[in-house]
Amino acid sequence: MPSTKIPQDEKRAKRLQQQKAWRDANKGRIAIAMKEWRTKNKIHIAKYTEAYRSDNAEYQNWKREYGKRYYQTVIKNDKQQLAQRQRYREAYDKAHPEQRKAISDRYRQSNRKLLAEKAKTAYHAKPADERKALRLARGEYYRQWREDHKDQLRDRNKQYRTENAQDIAAVARIHYLANRERLLEEQKARYKRNPEPHKERTAKWHKENPEKRREHARKWDAKHPEAKRARVAARRARFRNAEGTYTENDISRLFTEQHGCCTACAKDLGKQFEVDHILALFLGGSNWPDNLQLLCRTCNRRKGHMTPEQWAARIGKLFN
Repeated sequence: MPSTKIPQDEKRAKRLQQQKAWRDANKGRIAIAMKEWRTKNKIHIAKYTEAYRSDNAEYQNWKREYGKRYYQTVIKNDKQQLAQRQRYREAYDKAHPEQRKAISDRYRQSNRKLLAEKAKTAYHAKPADERKALRLARGEYYRQWREDHKDQLRDRNKQYRTENAQDIAAVARIHYLANRERLLEEQKARYKRNPEPHKERTAKWHKENPEKRREHARKWDAKHPEAKRARVAARRARFRNAEGTYTENDISRLFTEQHGCCTACAKDLGKQFEVDHILALFLGGSNWPDNLQLLCRTCNRRKGHMTPEQWAARIGKLFN
């Protein structure tokens, strides 16, 4: 007796046909149910879609290339579809401004060189008068924008300086070393034109930063010993009400005239010398350069407040 069993392929084809017939008969119900489900699960769908797209570069490339081909072959040549696409984009931009801005920012970041080259080419293709008008309009726009966003610019600059303090200091140091003479001259000129604000800022900084001030003074004195000696001697002279003053250049000249030797013991002074007043300030001597001599530390301690005659007799030299 022949078998009446229906093959599996026929069963499957019949089932698919029944399903298709049911879907065709219930299109409206299916659409409503799908819309309700998407609305209820909107967040879940968005998360799943974003995760899938971010993890599948191949899908992203395919979607991008498919969109380009579809636009070039279908939409670009159909005015009605172009208008519909434009209306859709405007409605989407209005409903999702933040997402649209994020998309535009990503595009500009990934195509910065291409966009710059296109803008440059389009700019140079314009007539000279039109280019000039564009430059003036752009400058006016930027000035107005800076005026309207002062607080935003100040906060952004402050944040940048805080996050890049070391890099800014390094660049400033390089610039200062490369232009030291010019910058110092400009600083002196500004100080001469208006010294009071500079004095107020300096006094305020010294009051707020005593430790830094002392540390800076120690480093400067170690680097400029002659200037330190002149400053100490000038202070002593003021204390004694003595006349005159001298500078670091006067000390250098004395060192050269004495051939770098102590006037008492002829010892090589090197950098270890002291400025001595030939007639001590205590005895009424002046603080002018012609009353100065350079002695080693030992001889200056031995001389003390002796008169020139007493010191000459002490070291065994004739005094005229």
